[in-house]
Amino acid sequence: MSHPESLITSRDLWDAVAAFDRPQTRTLREGDYVEKFTVPPLWTQLYEAIDKNTGDQGNSKMQSRPPVNTNAMSLLIEIATAVRYEKWDRKLKTSQETPLELRAIISDVIRGGNVPSNTDGMTTWEWWEWCIRSWNTRIRTVLGQTLTHRLYGAACRTCHASTVPAFDEQGNPAGRQPALIVHIDTDTELVTSVACDMCGTILEDHHLQGLWDQARRAKEWSTSIAERA
Repeated sequence: MSHPESLITSRDLWDAVAAFDRPQTRTLREGDYVEKFTVPPLWTQLYEAIDKNTGDQGNSKMQSRPPVNTNAMSLLIEIATAVRYEKWDRKLKTSQETPLELRAIISDVIRGGNVPSNTDGMTTWEWWEWCIRSWNTRIRTVLGQTLTHRLYGAACRTCHASTVPAFDEQGNPAGRQPALIVHIDTDTELVTSVACDMCGTILEDHHLQGLWDQARRAKEWSTSIAERA
């Protein structure tokens, strides 16, 4: 049942949840070079932001551990606690995964109908849609304005590295990964800078066109191999 004055639908609720707990497809745009890539869910990014050593911060497992991001930790605890208490109030089965618990809550909210609530004159669906989108916005604020994406197929103009060692969260070798890290503005999807994870060089603007040409050729070659397979 839907409140006659409410414009919120169940789809709006699930869209808000999806932004919270599902991977998102983003686009890197630089001139005529376009590449779509996937970023982890906001909740996963928030969790990883607590300890920057678990993120995309370098190729050396011997680097010193950076300080804990207290803003990320505080927000994560706030959200997880709110979700857990709401599940207890609704007498729903709990789990150890906050995103799963949130989805169980929203399923229960939808089953109860879009009815008036006791919060600022909003309906239950309006309040929960506002609450989740507010969490999403606060997570993005904590994470900052920039996405990072490793660029396959291009090499640093200074040290000529195209890949660097990768390590898992325990510091064990986990293969190799592209050396060049592209920083992308989350609003405009435009590149703000490109850095080498091997030597630390920030590439100059006049080097970037050759960089995109390399990446484009590598992408075309990879596509052609896949089509022949």
